[in-house]
Amino acid sequence: MEIEELQHLLEAHDYRINERRHIKGQALQARSGYKGKNKGRKKRHKKKLDHKSNDSGDSTKAKD
Repeated sequence: MEIEELQHLLEAHDYRINERRHIKGQALQARSGYKGKNKGRKKRHKKKLDHKSNDSGDSTKAKD
C-alpha cells in the first residue's frame, strides 16, 4: 500500500468513529431530556435516623 492509500483509510476510519460518537452523544442527550411519568419532579426520600442507638447504651457492647 502506498502512503496515500493509508492516509485515505485512516481518514475514513476517523470519520466513522466520529460519526458513532456523534450518534451516541445525540442518544444520550435525548435520553437525559426524558422526563418520564413525573414530568421532571424529583422524589425525595427522607433518611430514617435511629435515635434509640444514640439515646440508650448499646446492650451488645461490653462496658468497663
